[in-house]
Amino acid sequence: MRNRLIALMVTMALLVNLMPLSPAMAEWEPSLQQILNSAGYSYINVATDETGIETFQVVRGATYRARLLAEYSAMAAGSSFGWYQVGNPGRRALVFGGANVPGDVVTFTIPSDVTCIGYYVNPQWYSHLNWYT
Repeated sequence: MRNRLIALMVTMALLVNLMPLSPAMAEWEPSLQQILNSAGYSYINVATDETGIETFQVVRGATYRARLLAEYSAMAAGSSFGWYQVGNPGRRALVFGGANVPGDVVTFTIPSDVTCIGYYVNPQWYSHLNWYT
């Protein structure tokens, strides 16, 4: 369970870090390594510890807990993050929306017929697009 939670947090941090404000990252935006370090995960080295895991096997019908560690976006109020069913990206559920702020904790349940999920981000400035793991 701890490894799944860490994988979820790293994925969330990575997705947040990948969202550009403009063609280049803003100077005030910390690196993914800095985000993980400040959250107490300095033992994770983003340069060497990447697993390549983009989707996750889940326990059918299980309830999960997620904490929003950090959010760096000029348009956070209109962005969203959630999970989707692998093979069916139209079936997705919101985990964090624009009203959520760092420190918020949410629980969500994966339906019993879903065995594998990925994560998506829907940034406000590209509201017609979802970015998927």
